[in-house]
Order: sequence, then C-alpha cells, then structure tokens
Amino acid sequence: MEKKELQVKLREMNEDDIEEVLAIDRRITGYDRSATYASVPRSFLGGQLNMSVVAEADERVVGFVFGQMVKLPYEQLDIALLQTMGVDPDYRHLRVGQRLMQEFMECCKKQGLDSVRVIISAHDKKMLSFLDSLKFARGEVVEFVKRLD
Repeated sequence: MEKKELQVKLREMNEDDIEEVLAIDRRITGYDRSATYASVPRSFLGGQLNMSVVAEADERVVGFVFGQMVKLPYEQLDIALLQTMGVDPDYRHLRVGQRLMQEFMECCKKQGLDSVRVIISAHDKKMLSFLDSLKFARGEVVEFVKRLD
C-alpha cells in the first residue's frame, strides 16, 4: 500500500497558537521557555506575528517558525532574521520544516525583504545540514567572544 502524503496547512501565526508552539518547544528542548514578540534574551521564544508561521496537520500545530524584520547596523538594509523554529518530533522527516521555511521565505518576500539570516551554533549538525539542503550559504558575519575571568 502506498503511503499517503501528510496534509499540512501553513499560515501566519496568531496568539492562539502560543500554547501549542510552547508544547512543541518543550518536547524539543526539555524545558519551559516563555513566548514574546519583543526582542528579549535567548531564554525566550519570540518574533513578530506577521513574520512567524505555523504548520498544522491532524488538526493541530505541528511546527513553527519565529521570525522578525531587523535593520542591520553595519549595512543600510532590512533583513529577515529567523529566530527559532521547531517541528514536533512525531512529524520530523515529513518535510514539515522545509515547508515552514518556504512559507517563511515567501512571507519575507511579501515584506519586501531580499534575504533571510539564521544564527545557529557551529556545532548544530542537524540544523547545518537542514540549511544546506535549502541552499543557505554562510554569511559574512563572524562572531568574536572574549571570556571575562
């Protein structure tokens, strides 16, 4: 028997989605983080509603992307920043993440933006592979860190 393709609906995130998004994030990270739409410390999830997307399947939210538009201080342009994304572990490897990213990029184009930036750990092999599969390239920004003893 042929496997039926998962039916996924992609749409702009709204406030009613927050509890389901937080539940997915808890399953992925193992701990509670608060949700906000302002620029806040990394212990929070956040973004702009009109720049954030959810994926629905089986009558519930199964994935999300939080994004926001930011002005780069070293360039005179606005860019889209993907702040975080998550896919319910039960729905991984079903192209939900890829569909979310495609919808997020379309949202960015509608906002007049011409690039999406993602900041991740150099050790996050899964995310590096995922971004590579979507044809993301390494940017020009390099992080420098000095530990204060």
